[in-house]
Amino acid sequence: MVLPELALLEQLKDRPILAIYTSTLQRSIRTAQPIAKFLNLPIQKQPELDEIAFGIMEGVQVSSLNEELKKEWERFKEDRFAYHIPGAENFTDVANR
Repeated sequence: MVLPELALLEQLKDRPILAIYTSTLQRSIRTAQPIAKFLNLPIQKQPELDEIAFGIMEGVQVSSLNEELKKEWERFKEDRFAYHIPGAENFTDVANR
């Protein structure tokens, strides 16, 4: 199995790339590092590329939610632009950043 960051290097090494942008998440940065090094380009971290934060639901699979989290998930699904799962962002927050 090829590591994702090396697969990306293989796919992009011969392309005319002038800049590399990533989210601020470590996995994104690690994925970009080999191609950045190969092309001698800096990695430009952009918080607006970060995925949505799910607060108390972060990393929890929907299929394994307890009753409290099921209620939070349902409230969020009813209004993704206004409702905040505790510690999370909603769609409005993501759009604003």
